[in-house]
Amino acid sequence: MGDYLLQSEWMAREKTRRSLAALVHCLTYLLPFLLLTRNPYTLLVIGGTHFIIDRWHLARYVAWVKNLPWPGSAHGLLQKIDQAISEFTSGAMQHDDITMLASRRETV
Repeated sequence: MGDYLLQSEWMAREKTRRSLAALVHCLTYLLPFLLLTRNPYTLLVIGGTHFIIDRWHLARYVAWVKNLPWPGSAHGLLQKIDQAISEFTSGAMQHDDITMLASRRETV
């Protein structure tokens, strides 16, 4: 929600170029999370990872590592991260970049 509904054109255009725009975007992005938690560590993890991924345009690399096809690669690590996040959030649905970072690979 915060990535699309609350993001201005200036934020979208400048967040990969200027840290101030990325910071303003991340603070805006965190607003809906305040309805779910007031835990400063949770908000720091959500906002901090979002800032890093958006500021340095890392989403494509996160997705690439996540989808590496060889066994024993980052897939096992990502499963552990997903499990830790799921336990940390008590199984609440994960959205946006955190979903891309730690979502389960679905088997068909």
